[in-house]
Amino acid sequence: MIQNFGKKIKTYQRNKSKHQNKYVYIYIYIYIYIYLYIIYIFNVYFFYKNYKQNFFYQKFILFQHIKFIQYLFYIQVFIVTGGYGDIKKSLRKRGWIENPDNKSQCYDFKWCLFTKEIDFETLKDFQIVNHFQKSTCFTTKVGLCKNIRNLVWHDNVDIDTFYPRCYDLNDVDDFYNFQIEFKTSKAESILKKYMRMYFCEMDLQNIQKQAVIAFNVCERKIKGFNDTIDEKSPFKFVSKKEWNILSSDELNEEKLAQKKHEQWLQKIEGKKKKKIKKQKKLEKQKSLKDERNSEDEQQNSEEEEAKMDSFTLKVHQLLKKYQQKYPQYCINGEDNIWIIKPAGLSRGRGITCYNNLIEILDHMKSKESQWIIQKYIENPLIVKKRKFDIRVWVLLTDWNPLTIWEYTNCYVRFSCDDYDTNNLQNKFTHLTNNMISRLKEREEKDEIYDKGNMYTKEEFINYLLEKEKTMFF
Repeated sequence: MIQNFGKKIKTYQRNKSKHQNKYVYIYIYIYIYIYLYIIYIFNVYFFYKNYKQNFFYQKFILFQHIKFIQYLFYIQVFIVTGGYGDIKKSLRKRGWIENPDNKSQCYDFKWCLFTKEIDFETLKDFQIVNHFQKSTCFTTKVGLCKNIRNLVWHDNVDIDTFYPRCYDLNDVDDFYNFQIEFKTSKAESILKKYMRMYFCEMDLQNIQKQAVIAFNVCERKIKGFNDTIDEKSPFKFVSKKEWNILSSDELNEEKLAQKKHEQWLQKIEGKKKKKIKKQKKLEKQKSLKDERNSEDEQQNSEEEEAKMDSFTLKVHQLLKKYQQKYPQYCINGEDNIWIIKPAGLSRGRGITCYNNLIEILDHMKSKESQWIIQKYIENPLIVKKRKFDIRVWVLLTDWNPLTIWEYTNCYVRFSCDDYDTNNLQNKFTHLTNNMISRLKEREEKDEIYDKGNMYTKEEFINYLLEKEKTMFF
């Protein structure tokens, strides 16, 4: 009995000492935790107080304490540069802490403006950044242009059905192909103008010579190289002599120099640029109608074709073949407008519209940059007299497998001024970027202007249902 009782006492004392040791360890851990936390607070305070002094030492101390807090509390660290206050606010709300050192490698998540701010060589598996390496292939205009062209190698699709013709002007082959496309599009625009004037019973004498050359060029294009290879003369879409006639209504070098001189004088004298108002004769009046109405006007019955002279009938039939063969026939108008853009800029910077080849070439020479040029949609859908575009946000999270998230609530952005092709230099008419629209105060304020030149998805759907009686979404 006594021996057993003594054993129980020893066992109790042994267990008691174990519990005491356990509590001692907990106390020690708490003391260390408090001590290190005080050191961390002190050093962070010292860092901000003496930021300009002892910079590299304080940077090292901050890095060590952020790592300590990160592992001790399992708190995630983020770095955000270039503004983005909403992202910072959301992360802080979720318990994240911010590393104020933008160049530090201590972070779980980094959101920055430029790809060059990320060191991909030291990037850890657990770290998340908002840029992919070598992402310019789809985040720049020139990269997007080249990748969409390569789509034919991955899918059986004709890009002309959804992407307006686009060329990289710094690429020699692309630059040559653009000049051919510009000239043949010019010929097509002349034939469209000729047919409109014919149906409106206008005088065709002034355009007759251009129309004959334009017909030959368009007929040559629709035949293609294979159908004309046996001809004696070397194959050319547009000869120099033909182009001189087709471009007779465009600027030449002398007129371009005079135009630039007048613009320079206006800038020096501080005068506001006056809007160029063309004297609109009956044959130059244009109504903004959608493609279906214009087709209804130009759609000829057998009786109408019988009334046409032989040349006009050939032009009409050729344009019908164009419409069947070329998906982008509908976006080509009578002005042959092209839009030139810097290959890597955003927010509407450096974008200009031209319908003269000599002005495009002069624009390229005067400003050193990489340029792309794209066919301008000359008959866009107009909402309350304005151009618009639809902005959709997507998030690409992985390449393999390709994972794309789409934000379902898209929105519509409007130009500030009414759509008008008479003044191609008016960026408030032809561009819909918010950065541009907000710089202009519209004289006649309306519903769209009051809403910041924007529509929500629901507002746009309601407008289309009201005007078009169709559900497009």
